Amino acid sequence: MKFCSTLRYLLAIAFYISIATYAQDLRFEPLTQENVFDKQPVLTIAQDAQGKLWFGGENNLFVYDSQQVLNVAANDTIFSTLGYITKIAINAENHLFVATSTDFRIYDINKRMPIADHGVPFIRNLIVYDVRIFNKETFISASDGLYLAIF
Repeated sequence: MKFCSTLRYLLAIAFYISIATYAQDLRFEPLTQENVFDKQPVLTIAQDAQGKLWFGGENNLFVYDSQQVLNVAANDTIFSTLGYITKIAINAENHLFVATSTDFRIYDINKRMPIADHGVPFIRNLIVYDVRIFNKETFISASDGLYLAIF
């Protein structure tokens, strides 16, 4: 008798789990605006302090504000010289870190200008693999080592 009640209990749990997992509807829908992303590879995604999503890939840098997608590399002169974008990240101060196939740059999104280092825009010939932000610290993994961004 005890075996039957245990078996019923286990079957009820298995049935509940199977129904719960079956009821989930997971879909992937393409994010497009007039097919802007159809043939554009998106290699990296970040979110700024205003909640806008930034997408980078090839020579394109897109911003999505939940209503429209704008290619800022094509429409904003401060981003017009970017090369092939491989990685982007945005810290709490809204600094946009952009790694391209040939260099690494930092921009201030709020001021719409590059971060200056001794009066010149920050651009380094550095091959960057990853940029991660942990507890307000920005770590840069590069071909020649690990860096910590200090402002």
